Amino acid sequence: MIDEPGLLEFAVSGMVVGIPVLVGLVAIVAGIRRWRRTRHLALSGQSGTAVVSDNQQVSRSESRVLFLPVVRFRTTDGREIQTVLDDAPAIDHI
Repeated sequence: MIDEPGLLEFAVSGMVVGIPVLVGLVAIVAGIRRWRRTRHLALSGQSGTAVVSDNQQVSRSESRVLFLPVVRFRTTDGREIQTVLDDAPAIDHI
């Protein structure tokens, strides 16, 4: 005699399938949003030239030090902006 699945089995199987599907959908939506923002910037943004004016030293973990470039550039309306590029890909030479 085969028992019909109960509520517990249905809930567990729903979570086993549902959670990965939900995570996958969130990843797909996030990827599409990032792609659209990048595409919009590429189509409507203006290229420019920045000058590295300094380096900022940051300690990430024990005995690991990163140097982040501080760049300076001018906007089209003449304002000078100076910022730290902290989201640049890290290249470890040590």
